[in-house]
Amino acid sequence: GASLGDTAMMLDPPPKPEPFSCVDVGFNCITRTLQAQSGEKNKPTDQRRYSMVFVSRGNQTAAFNTLFPQMIATSSQDLMPDNKTRLVGFSKPCSDKLSSSLGLARVSSVAIAVDAPGFEALWELVKETVKPVQSNWLSEAESTEYLPTQIKSIETTVGPKKAKPQQK
Repeated sequence: GASLGDTAMMLDPPPKPEPFSCVDVGFNCITRTLQAQSGEKNKPTDQRRYSMVFVSRGNQTAAFNTLFPQMIATSSQDLMPDNKTRLVGFSKPCSDKLSSSLGLARVSSVAIAVDAPGFEALWELVKETVKPVQSNWLSEAESTEYLPTQIKSIETTVGPKKAKPQQK
C-alpha cells in the first residue's frame, strides 16, 4: 500500500515550468508592475518589464479599456519602437480556455516579461503584427510649447417641438 508520504507527494502540485516564473496573471499584479515601471524614469531598474500584455476582450471594466493602454504607453515611452510593450486582446473563449489551463476561475489579463524563455517566437509574431500603444496626450504633455485653449462653438437651431400623441 501507499504510505502517508507517498500520498502527500501525489497531492502536491508539480513545480511550475521555468517560463511561468516570467508570466504575471491578473489585473492587480500587472497594474502594480506597470506602475513601478512608469515611476522609474532614468533609473536603472531590477523591476520586471513586459514585452506583451494580453487582455481578454468582452465585458471588462473601464480600467481595461482606458487604464491599461495609458499605463503601457507610459511604462514603455522611453524605449525604442521594437522594444515597446505590446497590448494584445484575446477573445472570451480564449480566456475561458486559459482559465481552465491555469486552474483559475477567470483570467482577464496575462503579461509576459521581456526576458521570458520560451516566448521568443510569440514575441516575434506579436512584434510584427501589433503596433505599440501610442498616447498622443502623453507626447503633448512632455512638450514645453505653450498650447492655448481652443474652444470650438457651433451655431445650430433646434427644430420644432414634436407634438405628443393625444390619449383617448
